[in-house]
Amino acid sequence: MGLSVGKAARLFGLSRTALLYYDSIGLVSPSERSEAGYRIYNEKDIEKLKSVRTYRNAGISLEEIADLINGNESRIAASLLKRLGQLNDEIIAAKAQQAIIVRILRTGKTLRNIKHMDQEKWNEVLTLAGIDAATANKIHNDFEKNSPEQHQLFLEALGFKEDEITKLRKLSGADF
Repeated sequence: MGLSVGKAARLFGLSRTALLYYDSIGLVSPSERSEAGYRIYNEKDIEKLKSVRTYRNAGISLEEIADLINGNESRIAASLLKRLGQLNDEIIAAKAQQAIIVRILRTGKTLRNIKHMDQEKWNEVLTLAGIDAATANKIHNDFEKNSPEQHQLFLEALGFKEDEITKLRKLSGADF
C-alpha cells in the first residue's frame, strides 16, 4: 500500500511542492503510479523520504543527501562530521554576536533608552521583532545554558532589576 504525494507530504511535514521538487532532481521519485496516473510512494520510497527528512533536519544539503541515500554510504560519517563542524562554527559566531550585542547595549544612548522601558514596552518590542513568549523563553534558556555570565550581563544591560534577573535565570535553569 503506497502513499500519494499529498499524504506523504503531510506525513513528513513537507509541502507537496517539495516532494515534486525532490522527484524532479531525482532525490526521491515515487516508484509507482495509480491507475489515474498519480504518483504513489511505496515502502522503499517512504524509507528514503525518512532518510531525507532526517538529514535535512541535521542541516545536510540536498546534494549531499542525494549521494548518501543513493548508495554512497561511506560518505555519511564525513558529511555528518562536516555538518557538526559547521554547527560549531555557527555556535561560536552566535556567541560572538551575543557579546557584541551586550557591548552595544552597555554603551551610549541605546542603553539609556532601554533602561527606561517597562515590561509592556519590552513585550511590544519583542512582538515587533517577531518573538513570541515561547521563543523568548527558549532564547533565555539557551542563553543561560550556553553562556550564563553573558546572559547575566545581557539582562543587566537591558535594565532588569536584580530580583527580576534572578527569577529569569532560575526559570532558565540556572543553579544558584
